[in-house]
Formats: sequence, structure tokens, C-alpha cells
Amino acid sequence: MKLLTRKQFRYTSFKRDNYKCVVCGEKAIIDDDGEPINLDAHHIIERRLFEDGGYYEDNAATVCEPCHIKAEQTLIDCETLRKLCGIKTQIYPEHYYKNQEIDKWGNFILSDGRRVKGELFHEASVQKILEPVLHLFETYTKYPRTLHLPWSPGGKDKDEKMILSLEHFKDLEIIVLEKLDGENTTVYKDHIHARSLDPMDNHPSRSRIKSWHSQIKNELPEGYRFCIENVFAKHSIHYKSLKDYHYLLSVWNENNLCLSWKETEEWSQLLEIPTPNILYKGLFDENLIKGLYKPISDNGDECEGYVVRPTREFTFPEFRRFCLKFVRENHVQTSEHWKRQTIIENETE
Repeated sequence: MKLLTRKQFRYTSFKRDNYKCVVCGEKAIIDDDGEPINLDAHHIIERRLFEDGGYYEDNAATVCEPCHIKAEQTLIDCETLRKLCGIKTQIYPEHYYKNQEIDKWGNFILSDGRRVKGELFHEASVQKILEPVLHLFETYTKYPRTLHLPWSPGGKDKDEKMILSLEHFKDLEIIVLEKLDGENTTVYKDHIHARSLDPMDNHPSRSRIKSWHSQIKNELPEGYRFCIENVFAKHSIHYKSLKDYHYLLSVWNENNLCLSWKETEEWSQLLEIPTPNILYKGLFDENLIKGLYKPISDNGDECEGYVVRPTREFTFPEFRRFCLKFVRENHVQTSEHWKRQTIIENETE
């Protein structure tokens, strides 16, 4: 799909929709410059969620002012707008999975209508717009999709996505961590979940982390979330020299801010769980980072790849640009999903 200019975006939207609101049918009133004064070209998915602005014909819907307000408030949903426009292609920002329904502002929509806060949710202006539907939002937050570094072999796999530019890392202090092959798990004071926000089932690989959570949950601040890799069970790599079965990846405060690496290490000590092995810490150096991957780690275990992030704190919207991964080629090396396999317990040192 061709990226358009703002002017082209408006023109193609109006022309396709016959210069009338696709929701209520209000016809255009044209000014002396040939522009509709009562219609607008609405971004079905918010342009700020796209690195390129999202000016695509299939991301546009012609609406009048009252219907525009309802679309911004998500009272008219994205799929309804697409159908009214005859759009058959869903245009999604690259860091979102296309099989996950989202609203205009990038908030996830669950099958029962509940919503999960996306990267723009905490902006005061967005919350003001969403006021009619704020009661639908969950307290909990879904871990974002991690994009691949441009040289990551795993980024070539089906449905994987790479970041295109690393200019924002220039002169930035970063840390490179070994990527672990486990289950991403998010822990709060009152809840624990994996990729889905639903309470975790009783799969044997999850018993230990659920037990650990029950012991430490009262020590956790209200509104904080702790992102942890649960490596109790083998997925594609059978670890034999783990420091623990749980590794702390990041800590997010009540304002959805990812804490600095220094603060993350302080929480690691308080909770008595390790962080992943540090492969490099210093100023961003692309050539140096490219040479960090070794198929076998220093402890003798296989290595799936590594993750790059700033040592400073960063916001939830910055995650897509500042938390990136390198993953080995064909990193999933089993034909069956790990939850359906016989449990093979990884080993600690």
C-alpha cells in the first residue's frame, strides 16, 4: 500500500467515499478551494502509532464532525468504519500483531469487549477523548511486541517485524542482555499473567512462579508491574546452568514508565531473582553489538539471542523503538508448542 501525503490522504478518502460521511451520509459542502468544510478524513488507526504517519488510503474514512467525534471516542469501531468504506485490508502499525483487534488509539480489545491499555492510553488528551469508554479498561497491561534489530536473522521469519532505523540510539548508553527462551510473565501486587491477561492456568511449568508470587506480592508497590522470564520448562533450549528459574527483565511504575537499569538491578536484589546475563554496557556501537552473538554462551548453554535497551528509563510508547531483539535463525526449533510437550525441567547451577 502506497504511503500518501496528507493532502493525498484527504483527497483519496473523499473521492472513494463519494464526498459524504460514510456513517450518516451527510454530503460535502465545498468551499472556494474545492475542499469540504463539513467533512474530514479520519485516521482509522491513530497516525502517531505509525513510524511513517499512517497516511494510507485503507486507513482513512470520510466522516462529518459529529461522527468524527464518535470515531475518535471509539464509539464507532475500526472494523465498522472499514466495512462502511469498503476497505478489505487492515492497516496496522508494524509493532502490533494483526490477529489482535485494537481500537483507534492502539488499545487491545478482548473477546468479551474489555480493553487493555495501549501505548497512548496514559496521555491526558487521549483519556479525555476516551472518557465514554474508560469503564471498559482493564487495570493490567499487555507486554508489547518486541521488534527485531535490522541484522536479526529471526526477523526474516513469517510475521516477524524489524525496526528500520537506529538513529535514535546515537550517543545513548545501552545495555545488551542475553535473550532467554522462556515464557514472558507479568507480575503485579494482585495479579500474575503471561501473554494473555487471563489468570494463569495450572500448567506444571507455571506452578513455581505462581508460588513465588504468592510469597512476595505484598512487597510490590501498588500499580507497578514486573516483567519476568519464566524458564522453568524447556521450550526450544534445554538450559543446564541457570542462576534461577525466574529472571527480571524490566520494572514499570504506576505511570507506565520503564525504570532505569540501575533501578531494575535494585529490584532484582530486593526480590532475590537475577537479571539476564549482561553482554555489553556502554555507548551504542552498532558494529560492536553485531559481534556479540555466540551460539553457545560462556556457561555452555545454547543462546537464543540478545536484547538491546537504554540504561535510562523510557516510556511505554518508546518501547517499540528502544527495546529491540536479535534472535538466531530458526529460533523455534520444535514442531509442537511447548505447552503440549512433555515437561522437561531446565537445570540450575
